[in-house]
Amino acid sequence: MAHYDVCFVLIYDDKVNKYTANVLIAAIESYARYTKLFLMPLDKIANYVQELTLLNEKCRKLIVGLTFMTTQIDEIRNIVPNLRKTIPKALFIAGGAHASGDPYGTLTRLGFDIIVYGEGEATVVDILNSVYNDEDINSVRYRIY
Repeated sequence: MAHYDVCFVLIYDDKVNKYTANVLIAAIESYARYTKLFLMPLDKIANYVQELTLLNEKCRKLIVGLTFMTTQIDEIRNIVPNLRKTIPKALFIAGGAHASGDPYGTLTRLGFDIIVYGEGEATVVDILNSVYNDEDINSVRYRIY
């Protein structure tokens, strides 16, 4: 039995993406309060594999979000395929400058399920609301999948 309805794991670089992450966290805390939020630093993601495995069991719906720029692509390239082995039911969302600039490549070459482009705070909240309510995310604007 799941302990949480919706869990959102935000993986980010606290040096490069900290301002983006802070705004996204504030939006989720304000408008998607039912969401259990977890923050994981990009450079230490290997240390969190066991925690992600537990979340896969504890959460009815698990969403993993990554925000990144093109300069971080080498770090991001293997994360989603490796995490999919650990948390196969998770929904992977990409945002940030790279995902907005190359949404097709981010989907096909990096393995994300959804791309949020542009200012993504409201879009992520809409996705979380749709997932929480078991609604189709087709109506959510500013996303590609």
